[in-house]
Amino acid sequence: MKTCMKKSLQIIWLSILSIILIPGIVFAYRPSELKVALLTPGPINDKSWSQSGYEGLKRIEKELQAKIAYSENTKEQDDIVQAMRDFAKQHYTFIIGLGGRYVKGAEIAAKEFPRIKFAVVTAYAGNNRNLGALSFSTNEGTYVVGAIAALKSKNKRVSIIYGKDHPQQKKAAASFVRGVKAFDPTVQTSIRWVGSWYDVEKSKAIAAEEIKAGSDVMHVSTDQGDKHIFKIVSEANVYATGSTTDSNQYAPKHVLTSIIQDVPALLLEAAKIVRLGRWEGKQYKFGLEKKVIRLAPFYGLLSAAEEETINGIIKKITLGEIDVSP
Repeated sequence: MKTCMKKSLQIIWLSILSIILIPGIVFAYRPSELKVALLTPGPINDKSWSQSGYEGLKRIEKELQAKIAYSENTKEQDDIVQAMRDFAKQHYTFIIGLGGRYVKGAEIAAKEFPRIKFAVVTAYAGNNRNLGALSFSTNEGTYVVGAIAALKSKNKRVSIIYGKDHPQQKKAAASFVRGVKAFDPTVQTSIRWVGSWYDVEKSKAIAAEEIKAGSDVMHVSTDQGDKHIFKIVSEANVYATGSTTDSNQYAPKHVLTSIIQDVPALLLEAAKIVRLGRWEGKQYKFGLEKKVIRLAPFYGLLSAAEEETINGIIKKITLGEIDVSP
């Protein structure tokens, strides 16, 4: 009798063990246990950065069945730390600060609550434990639009116009140049910096200078100046590519495409990592492979053959066959 009972217990234990070891099943968190909180610098209906973060939070709620919470208009350092502490005390699994302003507060909270996972949406190394960062693999996008610029340029001269020359922007600009040269080494590239994300007049002046110098395709990321540059591009009958969101509406016959940065998709990918128990407290970058970065439609401004060429480049980047590092 004892022998039969022992064998039965062994069979039950082996059955349980086999279920645990089935590939793809991870018991780090049950859906009901995943709790995600978000801090935004502006209101969640600002039709801009903060709203995009909130939309990401709602995607996490829907797709991962997570419990969610948020603190909007949270800008001051004391308020940031207090909000993060409050969420941690409520046992939120994952707390996200939407931007670089949250780094210092997250460092404080992460140290006080080592079992809670924290993230900031910016370029940041993390603490290799519970505090990490989320950012876009912008280099992938700028490499592709660099190739598009070379493909469409008749004058063999193109430009990239950026707001401020932060390290991330410098790397993105260098990747644009690599994309240009990889497609056509004879095309010359001019890199211009406005020195601000808000100086509309200087942005317009630089665009006019570049067109006068012969650039017939330009990649634009100046924030406030973008739509004004697109108007100049349209009037000059040359081409441009945009950043962050689909900019074709500003010059439908002249904005070839845009690099779309999908904030909701970025936050969702991070929450998936936490849910699987694989958060490492490091810099996480997502790009074309996860569709966190993607290109807007070409709206018929590229021929079928040109589209095929560019889609081939995108595929090679996602497969790791093209190195987009600057």
